[in-house]
Amino acid sequence: MFGKKQAAPVTPACDIRRTGGEIDEAVAVLVETVTDSEGDVSEGAAVALRRVGTHKPNLVVSSYVNYLQTKKLSPAHTLVMLQGLEPLTNTVRDKIDTEIATELANYCTEKMVQAKDTDADLQNALAKVQVSLGSSHPEVVVKSLLSRFEPGSVPHYYIIKTVADFAQDSPLVAVPHLKDVFSRLLPLLGMIKKDGLKWVFSYAIGRFCEAIVAYCGNADHAEREATSQRFSSDVFACFEVMFTKWLPAANQKIRIVVIESLGHMAAILPGERLEPVAMQLINALFAALKREASLPVARSLAMTLDTSVRECGRVVEALAQQLLRDLLPMVAKGVDFSQPVSLKIHNEELRMIEIVTKGYTDQSLGLLSERLALRDVNARVGVLTVYKHVIARLSEHLADRKQELIACVSTVLAEPDYRVRQALLQVIIAMASHGYLELEGGQSLILFVLQQCAISDLDVYRWKKATGGKAGPDAVSPEQVRSVADQVINLLSTTVSASEEIFWPFLLETVLSPHYNGAFAVVCKTIAVVVRRRRERALPLAIHFDAPGSRIPKPQALLARFLVLLNVPFGRNHLGVSLLNAMEEVGEVLHPALGQYWAQELPAMRERLEHASRSWSAEDWEHHVVELFGGSVRAVGDNDWVKLVGDYLSAHLQDNALYINDPPLRAIIQKFIGVLLQQGMSREFVRYKLDAMLDSVNLKSSVEIAGCAAAYGLTSSKHIDTVLEKLSDIVTAEIQARPVKRSGGFFASISSTLTGAGGGAGASAGAGGARGG
Repeated sequence: MFGKKQAAPVTPACDIRRTGGEIDEAVAVLVETVTDSEGDVSEGAAVALRRVGTHKPNLVVSSYVNYLQTKKLSPAHTLVMLQGLEPLTNTVRDKIDTEIATELANYCTEKMVQAKDTDADLQNALAKVQVSLGSSHPEVVVKSLLSRFEPGSVPHYYIIKTVADFAQDSPLVAVPHLKDVFSRLLPLLGMIKKDGLKWVFSYAIGRFCEAIVAYCGNADHAEREATSQRFSSDVFACFEVMFTKWLPAANQKIRIVVIESLGHMAAILPGERLEPVAMQLINALFAALKREASLPVARSLAMTLDTSVRECGRVVEALAQQLLRDLLPMVAKGVDFSQPVSLKIHNEELRMIEIVTKGYTDQSLGLLSERLALRDVNARVGVLTVYKHVIARLSEHLADRKQELIACVSTVLAEPDYRVRQALLQVIIAMASHGYLELEGGQSLILFVLQQCAISDLDVYRWKKATGGKAGPDAVSPEQVRSVADQVINLLSTTVSASEEIFWPFLLETVLSPHYNGAFAVVCKTIAVVVRRRRERALPLAIHFDAPGSRIPKPQALLARFLVLLNVPFGRNHLGVSLLNAMEEVGEVLHPALGQYWAQELPAMRERLEHASRSWSAEDWEHHVVELFGGSVRAVGDNDWVKLVGDYLSAHLQDNALYINDPPLRAIIQKFIGVLLQQGMSREFVRYKLDAMLDSVNLKSSVEIAGCAAAYGLTSSKHIDTVLEKLSDIVTAEIQARPVKRSGGFFASISSTLTGAGGGAGASAGAGGARGG
C-alpha cells in the first residue's frame, strides 16, 4: 500500500563512545533495563539515562543506537526504547556527533520501511527521532530519508510524512533541501491512486509550503523573492492536480487535508498564477466551510483570502460583500464552549472578515452599518462582534474612521435586547483601548455602560418571570449584562491610560440622575480611582462649577447626595465603602474644609463597615451619619454655602424620581434639614424649611412622619419659638378644616412622634436602584 519495500543493506553496529570510566557499564545496564517488563522500572531507567545524557550525550545516544541495532527486539520493546531516546535527542541534539546522528538516522529510516503498515505507533516514534535530529543534522536526516525516496518510485508512506514533519519543525534548515524533494515528488502525483498515499502527499505538500512561508518570513527581501520564485512552478503543478482531481474526492479525510494544503499553496503562488483561479478557489473553500465547518477548512480559507486580497485584489473585490453577508451569520452564532475547536473556528471567521475589511474598507463598513440597522437581533450581534474585532485588530488602518464607527454603534444605544447590549459593551471596551471614548460621542457610550450597571434587581426579576426560567441557550440575562458592565467600568478606570480625562469630572454629572441610581457604587469606586491617579500624577482636580453650560451638580448638591446615600452602606457593590472612598478623594474639591474634616472622620467609618459583624446596628450607623453631616456643615462654617445644602435637600424631597418609594431615605433628608437648621440660620429661612418639610411629607408613611417629627425636634433645640409657632399654625389649620373631629390629621401624627424626635426609623437597606441594583 505504501510503496515497494526494499531490502536493507547490512551495516556495522554503531560504536559506543565509551569514556573509560565506571559510567560506561552503568549506562549499558540502564539501556538494557529500559526494556524491562515493569513499567515503573523501565521509566526510571529512561529518566536516569536522560539525566546522564545531558552530561555524556554521545555515550548514552550511541549506547541506545548500538542496542537497537544489535538486539532482536520486539516492536513493543523497540517502541519503548525510542520513546526513551526521543526526549534525550531533543535535549542534546546539538551535542550529538555527526557519525552517531548518521547511524541513528539510517537505523530509523530502515526500520520505518521494514515495519508493518499497521504499526503506526512504532513508525511515528521513528519519525519523531528523525525530526528531532533534523534541526541540528539536516544534511544527515535528508540524505537518509531521500535514500528511500528514489526518483520514479513511490516512497513509503512514513518516509513522505517524516520529510513533511521535518520541514514543518525546522523550516530554516529544511527549505534549502525541498527543491530536490519536489523534483522527486512531482512526477509521482499522476501515479497515485490509493487514498492513503493521496492523503500523505497532500499533507506533505501543505507542510512544505508552510515551511517555505516560514522561511521567507525570516529572510530579507531579496532572498524572500528568490525563494518564492524558486518554488512557484513546482507548487502550481501540485496545486493543479490537488484542486482539480483530489479535492472532489468522496473521502472526507482526503478532502480536508487537500483543502488545508491549498491554503498554504495559495500563499506561495504569484499573483499571475493565482488570479485566474482565485474566485473559483475561494468559492470552493467557502462552500466546504458551510458544509463541514472544520478548523482546517476555516484556516485554509482565511489564508487564501489573505493572499488573494494582497496579490489579486480586483478578483476578491467582486466577492467582498457576499463574503461578509455569508460570514456574519456564522459569527453571530458565537462560540460553543463545550466544543474547544469552536472558538478557534470562530476566530478564523473573524480573521476572514478582518482581511476583507482591511482590503475593502468602504464596502465593508457600509455593509456593516446597513446590517446593524436591521431589527434582527442575530444580525446586530454579528455586526457588533465584528466591530469589536476590527477595532482591536485594525486600529491604525481605521484611525480616520473612528468618528464614523462611534456614530454607527450609537444607533443601538437604546436596544432592548440583552444579547445586543452585551455585544455593545464588548465593543465599547475595545474602543476605549484605542482612543475612541475621548472623541465626540464617547460620553454617550460611557453613559450606556452606566445604564447597564444600573439594571435593578426588579429588572432581573421581571426578565426571569417573563422567560419562565426557559430562556434559550443563547439568551443573555439582565444580570449577566449588569455584571459585564461593572467589569467594563472597572477595566476602563484601571487599565485605560486616558481614563483620568474620560471620567473626570464627567462622572459627577451622573450622581444626581435617577437613571444611574443602581450604578452609584460603581460610579463612586471609579471616581475614587480616577481622582487618586490624577493626584498622583499632579493633574488638576479643580472644577469650575459655575462655568457656562456645565452640567456638573453644585458642591452642595453633591454633599447632600453623598451623605443621604451613605445611609445605604450595604447596597450592591459595597456601596458604603465605595462612597466613603470617593468622598475622601473629592472632599477638598467640594470645599477645602470638607477635605480636612473628612480625612479625619471617614477612615474610622470605613473600617467600621469593613469589619461589620452580626451585631451591626442600623440605628447606630444612622446616628454616625447624622453626626457626620452636622460636623461637615459646621466645618464649612459659611451660612450662605450651608443654606444651599438645605435648598438642595429640600429639592431632593420634591424630586420623587431620585428617592422614589424610599421613605427611609426621605426621612433621613428631613433629619439632615433639622441638623442644618441648628446652625444659627435666620428665622425666615428656618420657617421656610419647616414649611417645605411639611409640604413634602407623605402622610401615609409613618417612617416619613417620624423623620419629619425628628427634624422638628432637632430644629427646636435652636429655634423653639419658630417651631412652636409653626405647630400652632398647624393646629389652627386643622381646627378650621375639621371643626367637628380634631383627633386625626397631621398634627395628631406628629404629636405622637414628637416626644421621640431625636430617634426615628433607621434607613432601609438600600436606596431605590442604589440599594440593591
